[in-house]
Amino acid sequence: MAKLTELHVTDFKRISLVDINPDGSTVIIGGRNAQGKSSVLDAINALLWGGKYMPDVPVRKGQKKATIIGVTDDGMTIKRTVTEGGTRSLEITNAEGLSPKSPQAWLDSKLSAATCDPLAFLSMKAQAQAAELRRLTGVDTEALDAERAEVYSQRTADGRQLKSLQGALAQMDAPADDCPTEVVSAGLLAGKLEEARELERQRNNAIEQSQHHAREAEDVDRRAAHAIVSADGKAALLKEQIADLKAILAEKEAAITETRKLAAHDAAEYKREKVAQEEAAIRFRTEAEAITIPDTNAIRQQLAEVDTINQQVRAAEKYREREAELATAQATVDAHSERIDEIDAERAELLMKADWPIDGLGIDDGSVTFNGVPLDQASQAEQLRVGVGLALAGNPEIKVALVRDGSHLDEESLALLAATVDEAGAQVWVERVGTHDAGAVVIEDGAVAVKGGLL
Repeated sequence: MAKLTELHVTDFKRISLVDINPDGSTVIIGGRNAQGKSSVLDAINALLWGGKYMPDVPVRKGQKKATIIGVTDDGMTIKRTVTEGGTRSLEITNAEGLSPKSPQAWLDSKLSAATCDPLAFLSMKAQAQAAELRRLTGVDTEALDAERAEVYSQRTADGRQLKSLQGALAQMDAPADDCPTEVVSAGLLAGKLEEARELERQRNNAIEQSQHHAREAEDVDRRAAHAIVSADGKAALLKEQIADLKAILAEKEAAITETRKLAAHDAAEYKREKVAQEEAAIRFRTEAEAITIPDTNAIRQQLAEVDTINQQVRAAEKYREREAELATAQATVDAHSERIDEIDAERAELLMKADWPIDGLGIDDGSVTFNGVPLDQASQAEQLRVGVGLALAGNPEIKVALVRDGSHLDEESLALLAATVDEAGAQVWVERVGTHDAGAVVIEDGAVAVKGGLL
């Protein structure tokens, strides 16, 4: 794995001339502020990655061009030049003196595509770390994480509603098995009672009419009998007077005949009237018998109990409504749980198939984890291991990482970083304010004031 064994920088940013020959895995660039420390790390960035890592004004003020040359321990020489006018060139020569046709593409294939500052990654917020890790691995669980968070939130809200419904239902009395299912209308029962009374009045009226016409028929019969008796009496009287009334016999006999005709006619009329009255009596009696009067006592009983029945029905309806709402809420919560399980399964499959730069690395709930623990809760050694591993992700052939905020590292942390880089077989350049670090390359006014290199 190639490391930089020589770095030569001329007229780049604040640097006038810097020659560094590191021979270890950790190179400390020290010095006071505004002396050119950052320019050294910027020069390495521009040398290796080029492109967007080239500053807007790379050439030192007053100079025509800037040159950066790096030599690796496998004999490869990289030279990058940029002029004041913006012309750029890149030359690469290996130990045999051969050069690739496409220098930058060839160089890119030897370098990590990740951030080159381990501490910069560790200082990112959790969401930014997760986004960077997604970029490196190509595993994007952001949409699944967002959906899971939304479904989880909705399940939580629906779960509260479910518990509320369960509590409300628990406080209600379940309806009895024989509880009525329909509300009884007092007005309807009163109407039925009035109809029954009206039918009873109609039947009584029909009975009265039948009895009246029966009496009329008997009266007609008595009158007919009386008429016959009266006629016979008159005839007897007339016969007794025949002897004395010989002279008027013919007249009286004619009168008798006429009287009998009238009596017979009246008798026939009375007989027909009697039949008509009897028929009317039978008809009204039949009508009376055809009328069925409901049990008014049962209706009165229902009417007296209508409020109790309706309270039972409405309570039962409310209970069933709560049961239906509870079932719907439970189904909604269950659906949320099923979707969360599906999301977790999809996410787990994505993460399982991912090509992680470091074993044990992962993403959970939008945060980077290491061995199942959130990265910010991991030990400092584990965090540095992750940061260095990501800085060198992709198994590059040139393993160089840059730490710009090295002043925040105490001696123990700096030693731990050095050990981690050694373990990775890489090289790290650390920028630190001050001139007291043992073996540091101190930059003063754009040049090397103290030459060292190995911590």
